[in-house]
Amino acid sequence: MALRVLLVAGWGTTANTLAWMAERLARHPDALEECRRDALDGDGRYLSAAVQETLRMRPPVPVIAADIERMHHRADVYPDPRSFRPERFLEQRPGTYTWIPFGGGIHRCIGAGFALTEARLVRRTILRHLTFAAARGRGEASSRRTLLTVPRDKATVTLLAAGG
Repeated sequence: MALRVLLVAGWGTTANTLAWMAERLARHPDALEECRRDALDGDGRYLSAAVQETLRMRPPVPVIAADIERMHHRADVYPDPRSFRPERFLEQRPGTYTWIPFGGGIHRCIGAGFALTEARLVRRTILRHLTFAAARGRGEASSRRTLLTVPRDKATVTLLAAGG
């Protein structure tokens, strides 16, 4: 099991996070526009917050030793937990034991910092040239593939050229 996690977690989780982030942002135009502004001339804080919020709502590996998904949807920790609100991570830093998409405390994934930076930079590069819209009316359901929870319909979005 540990070897399987190591093989899948290295690349699949970041790609999965980027897919979920595209799906979430396509359904939240205000957050998408704020990410675009940040990508063009911001300091990257909002993009980082959007990555963190995506990982809170859709952790790639929802259950390992802890029920990550359940923790991330606790209303006492994350008010209005079903809403996509990147701003919550601008208001305060994620908790060491309450925001745990990479594990928590001393058991945190060694690649967490790299994965967060990679996701932010890839999304920043994309948003400087493209934007996207939801291809379907309602939010995408998740599906389990090996250890990962992925977008059931592959997070299909419509790519659009970014204006000005």
